Amino acid sequence: MADDYKKVQEEYEKMMEAMFSGKSSEEVAASILQQQEAMMQHMDMDQVMKEAMGAAAAMMNQTESQIQAQTEAMIQNLSASMAGGENPLSGLTDSMGDFADLFGGDPEELTRMFLGGGDPEYDLESINEKIQSLRVLEKEPGVTLSRSHETFRTFEILLTAYMSLKNAHEMDGLAMEEDPEFIDQIKDMLESSWGITNPAELTEKLRELTTAGHQAKYSRYQAAANPQELMDDPEDEEELESVLPCWKLAQYFKDKLPENYILGWDYGRAATVVRWGYTVGYINEEDSWAWLDQIAEKMIDVFDSWTEFGLSYVFGSLFWIAAFDGEEGISERFEEGIELLTELLDEDEDGQPGVWAQCAWISELTD
Repeated sequence: MADDYKKVQEEYEKMMEAMFSGKSSEEVAASILQQQEAMMQHMDMDQVMKEAMGAAAAMMNQTESQIQAQTEAMIQNLSASMAGGENPLSGLTDSMGDFADLFGGDPEELTRMFLGGGDPEYDLESINEKIQSLRVLEKEPGVTLSRSHETFRTFEILLTAYMSLKNAHEMDGLAMEEDPEFIDQIKDMLESSWGITNPAELTEKLRELTTAGHQAKYSRYQAAANPQELMDDPEDEEELESVLPCWKLAQYFKDKLPENYILGWDYGRAATVVRWGYTVGYINEEDSWAWLDQIAEKMIDVFDSWTEFGLSYVFGSLFWIAAFDGEEGISERFEEGIELLTELLDEDEDGQPGVWAQCAWISELTD
């Protein structure tokens, strides 16, 4: 799917380069029309239909010839607009809407992709600026609450809100899903992503997250004078590609964020694993609440607001993704994280506050 997008994107990049080098829109249109046939021949329509993200079921029933005809019509419309002297950028989002109908995806995101460089790119400096700007915002004061108060249970569930929102899980109790099909999906995910297939492995993973987790790794990376100190083989270029982005991030934020700023990521995931485990039957209700009590008490001790907890969760995810996707992964993950935090903390378009805004942060627990 990505390869097919890339082929079309390359054609638009050629168009832009030609336009800005002084060619007229008529010349650009002629060039696009010449390249159109070759481009369409290289697109693997069967693969597109199999891998199209978010495509409607009806699209999956279309024939290859129908899809090709619609795609050709889209490109011809753009070319005709250019030949008529219109701004080639005007109406591009509409055309990408047609493309999204065929292949799935968001029209605005596709437009940014075809134009190139449109996606917000966060480097470490701009990430720090955004984090610091959110940290200094006035926060609602925390509340003192009894451990036996029902709101404490709500608070504990909401420690999983980041992943719950991302995966559309329920947030009104321990169980995340009730549908057997979704429960099976969670069980498969626990095995494939977490190595958890039984209660013992669940308990082991929870102990790991709450005693070491990524926080321990982050501390090592902050202490290292160079990335080679962290490598099994200092000459291994592939290993360096994984270590270097994490080391750069840890070093950059060494004097900008608290050293323990990964804990929200570790403990937030631990809370989520508890609920996943309960949902699939790997842990009972009593033990689930016992784990959530421990997690909540630690988070109350470390953070003073949902904003700080949420930023810590997002920041930890940056350190994690850096090992796999480098700077590009950091940028994309941060953008996604800020969007989710906004949904959790701010009002939506209907004026409904996010779930974190509806529940005060607990500053102190009493017996």
